[in-house]
Amino acid sequence: MPKYNFALAVFAGFACPLHNGGIALSFNIPKTFVAVNRQNNGLSQLKLGTGVSAEGSAESLSNDPCNVAPEVPFAKKLAFLSQAVYNVDNSLEAKADLESAKKQIAEDGRFDNVIVHSFFDTKVDTQGMVVSDPVDKYVAVVFRGTQGPRDILTDASAVKTTFGPLEQEDDDDEDGGLDLDDIPRGARVHRGFCLSFFSDDLHDQIINTVEEVLKENPDYRVTITGHSLGGALSTLCGAYTAKKFPDKLVSVINFGSPKVGNRKFKEWVDSIPNLPIWRYVYEEDIVPRGFIFDYHHPGHLIQLNGMNGKSSRVHYLHDGDKELGLAGAPRGEWDLIPNAFDTVQDHFGYWECKDDSMWDIGGFERVAKKKKWFFSFFS
Repeated sequence: MPKYNFALAVFAGFACPLHNGGIALSFNIPKTFVAVNRQNNGLSQLKLGTGVSAEGSAESLSNDPCNVAPEVPFAKKLAFLSQAVYNVDNSLEAKADLESAKKQIAEDGRFDNVIVHSFFDTKVDTQGMVVSDPVDKYVAVVFRGTQGPRDILTDASAVKTTFGPLEQEDDDDEDGGLDLDDIPRGARVHRGFCLSFFSDDLHDQIINTVEEVLKENPDYRVTITGHSLGGALSTLCGAYTAKKFPDKLVSVINFGSPKVGNRKFKEWVDSIPNLPIWRYVYEEDIVPRGFIFDYHHPGHLIQLNGMNGKSSRVHYLHDGDKELGLAGAPRGEWDLIPNAFDTVQDHFGYWECKDDSMWDIGGFERVAKKKKWFFSFFS
C-alpha cells in the first residue's frame, strides 16, 4: 500500500460530447495500443469530432487514434508507475528527490528499462516525475496522488476558475493566461487542481523536459498518467501538452481520477483531436463518482470489473452517444454508492488487478435495444 492519505479526497468528485470539429489527422498508432472495437460488433467508423457515423470497418475505426485503447501490459505499467511515484522520498532537496526517484524505480523490479529524467515538487506540494522507456518508446509524465494535508485541501475545494496560471476576472479573457484562442467562454476547472498544475510554472517545466526527450527521440509517444489527484492533474496536463505538441498524439491514461471541470471544459477537452483520454475506474471506486454540481468527466471510461462478477467494459466519452448507438455509464450503477467501505477500498484496487482478463475490454458498450412485447390471442 503506498503512503497515501485518503481523507477528503473522497469528496473531490466533480459528463462529454464528442471530439468535434471533424478534423482529419494522421498519427502512427503504437504497437502497444489496440482497437477497442476489435470485435467490431457492427460499429461504424467514429470520425473525430463530427458525432456522425459513417460506413466503415473495424480497421477504419481502429485508425482513429482517439478510439484506440491501451493494451493491457502498457496500462498496467502506467498503473504501477502511478503507484511507485507515491514512494519517492520528497523530504530532501530537489536533486536528492531526483536521486530518490531514480532509486525507487531501479529497486521496484517492474521497470527494467525506465529512465527518470526529472522529479518535481512545487511549493503547493504537486509532485511527480517525467520518465521514458527506450524499449516501449514513450515519454510519460507521472503525477502523484493525494498525500499530504495540502493535497487534501486541494482535493476538497470545489471552486472553479479559468484554465491557466492566471485567474481571470474579465469575462472576455477566458484562457487563464495561456494564449489559447479556442477555449470556449464559460469553461471552468477545479481551482485547486488548476493551481496545483500551474504553480511554480510547473506546466512549462514539464513541457521543457518532454521536449528535450523528444528531441533525442522524436519517435517516442507522449503519455500522461496518475492516480486520484494525480489522475486529475494528468487531464489538465494532457490538455495543455496536446496544445503544445499539436502534431503528436498525447494520450492521457489515468486511474481513479475525480472530475476536473464543468461541461464546457469537458466539451473543449473532448474536441482536442490529438488527445485521447482513457479513465480507468476500478469497480465501485468512490473518487471518480463523487458528485459536485456541474463537474463532468472528459474522455472514455474503462470500468474495470472482476471481483464483483461483472465484465469490464468501456463507455464512449463517458456519456455515450445515442446517434452512434453507444451507451454511456449507467446512471444507477455509476451514481449510487452501495457500500462506502468497499468503495474506499476499491480506490486502491488498481494495483491488485493482476488478472489480465480484468483489464481486457471489447467494443464500446452499445445502447440496449428496448424489448417489444407482442401478444397474440387465439380464439
